[in-house]
Amino acid sequence: MDSTPKPSTRLSQEALRRFVPLDSLGPRSLQYILEHTRVLTLAHSAVLFEIGDTAPFTYYLLRGAITLDSQGGSRVVKSGSEEGRYALGNLLPRRFRACIASPRALVARMDRDLLEKEVAWGQLPKPPKKGQKVEDNEWRIDLLRTPAFARLPMANVQKLFEVLEELPCQAGQVVIREGDPGDFYYIIRSGRCRVVRTVRGSS
Repeated sequence: MDSTPKPSTRLSQEALRRFVPLDSLGPRSLQYILEHTRVLTLAHSAVLFEIGDTAPFTYYLLRGAITLDSQGGSRVVKSGSEEGRYALGNLLPRRFRACIASPRALVARMDRDLLEKEVAWGQLPKPPKKGQKVEDNEWRIDLLRTPAFARLPMANVQKLFEVLEELPCQAGQVVIREGDPGDFYYIIRSGRCRVVRTVRGSS
């Protein structure tokens, strides 16, 4: 029987909400995780990972059963069970060998670092400042996903948002001028801005 992992696209936010800590994520964070998740269809006896594996993935059992074997013994994890709500052998390096125990199983595979960041960012205080709405947290998470901020250590994330100030602007208003001191870092939260730069030598 072919045990090669095969991709599947049958997955929804509701399906992911069965799992811990995915059940704590907001809709936009969960959708982001969903878009970066691959569902694997595996046959009986297929090996999901071996002891000592360090691949940067987190696995959740969507359907079927998996045997987790270690030097201390083995146990079977079934989808829908309390233990099945948690990631499979999530410590790295892996301490278990995961093998499909049912005729067929569906496993959700997602980037480990991406998941950890989404969970950590989702725990940012809500609301961060007096006068701001709870929805502002979703915007902050969107900001942290951008290349400029994605590598920012979590220890610095809260400090960043503590110093952010909202600056409402009207159409035609000048925010900064060429040659001004670079005292601040500006982020366009909504709307559009036109950037004009003087080119030397032009008339």
